[in-house]
Amino acid sequence: MNGRNGRMMADAERRARMGLVGMACKDVPGFEKMARWIVAVCRPGTEARIYDDLSALGIECWCPMEKKRRPPRRGLKAQVIHTPLFRGYLFVRVIPTNEAFVGLLSASRLSGLMGHDGVPTLMPERIMERLRLSVAKRLKDQGDDDGSWWRDCHVTVTHGPFASFKAVVRALVGKGDKVKVDVEIFGRATPVELDIDSIRIGK
Repeated sequence: MNGRNGRMMADAERRARMGLVGMACKDVPGFEKMARWIVAVCRPGTEARIYDDLSALGIECWCPMEKKRRPPRRGLKAQVIHTPLFRGYLFVRVIPTNEAFVGLLSASRLSGLMGHDGVPTLMPERIMERLRLSVAKRLKDQGDDDGSWWRDCHVTVTHGPFASFKAVVRALVGKGDKVKVDVEIFGRATPVELDIDSIRIGK
């Protein structure tokens, strides 16, 4: 009987945990309008693993990586490795509620969330976009720009039939002169392909 009660309690705890994790996911109603970026802290060296874990759970995060060449060891060739630009940190986008913050911490091996007096600091969208642009320029200068920095970037369409509409970039197309975006039309995301010159970063 005690064993059965223990299993029931464990199942209840797992369901409660997954319920909290769900509050941090990007499929929560109203996410695109209310979600904000926060900075999560982790143990250096675990950034990529935590990024993969959070992404698999449907939590939006950003962990830019850069290529570094490791000097050859005796009898071995030089190796190219990927390391995080912001060692010990990840950027996560959630709706800023206590439930979402607890769910985020429950979802991975994060050490904490940057903030003051226990309240995570919300990153201004304009600063985040400038940061992403700065990172993109650095990667491009290093010849390591695969366009991945564009994904999930919030933009405004500047001209054409969808001028002034808000959109979210999903992928670069071809040689990078076009983008696939989800344009918000009548409250619904509609996939559209646009010239890259017809959008600007920011809402």
